[in-house]
Amino acid sequence: MKQDQFSQLSPEEQEWLESYLDGELSPEDFEAMQDKMVESAEYRKIMRRYLSVDHSLEMLEGESPLEAVPEEKVVTKFPSSVRLAVAAAVA
Repeated sequence: MKQDQFSQLSPEEQEWLESYLDGELSPEDFEAMQDKMVESAEYRKIMRRYLSVDHSLEMLEGESPLEAVPEEKVVTKFPSSVRLAVAAAVA
């Protein structure tokens, strides 16, 4: 999220958002936050973006960097039976 969008929020709105994400938002503040989302399209937009970033970070949190990178497929080629037959005939 762009820093300027988060800083557009009042300190109280920032606290609501952070407390909500931490699971520590009081019922009264939750109601106030919902009222703000109903009345302000800009606040809803900022909330959606912030929640999306938070969700993405949570999804990555459990992964190690190696799990995030797909493993290369290793193909093992066995000698063809024709080559083995030719090698056996020559020997």
